[in-house]
Amino acid sequence: MKETFLSLPVLLRIYLGIITVMGLLTFLTFGIDKLKSMMHISFGPFKMTFNRVPEKTLLTLSVLGGAYGAMLGMLLFRHKSRKTRFKYSIPIHLLIWIVLGLLSIDLSPSLEAMLK
Repeated sequence: MKETFLSLPVLLRIYLGIITVMGLLTFLTFGIDKLKSMMHISFGPFKMTFNRVPEKTLLTLSVLGGAYGAMLGMLLFRHKSRKTRFKYSIPIHLLIWIVLGLLSIDLSPSLEAMLK
């Protein structure tokens, strides 16, 4: 029998939805911030810079489910990878989301039984 996304337990579907959407959003945000960090336009005494994404925003996206995207963004874009705050907090966020994923697999059958 073929398993489809809709046949997965409810909590697991919610978990997968959150990490997919937030991971992609966080990855793109890391990429945009890296691009902005490299863009400096100067015309003599005039200098044009672009507003960067605050570190607080990047870390918040990671905590809210984008840890996979943050880790990929740090590795692929080489962005924020030397900052101590990111070097240690992003892997911790990733571990927390892995544990939540394992819990969503374990708790889903009992939750569905309670709802029936």
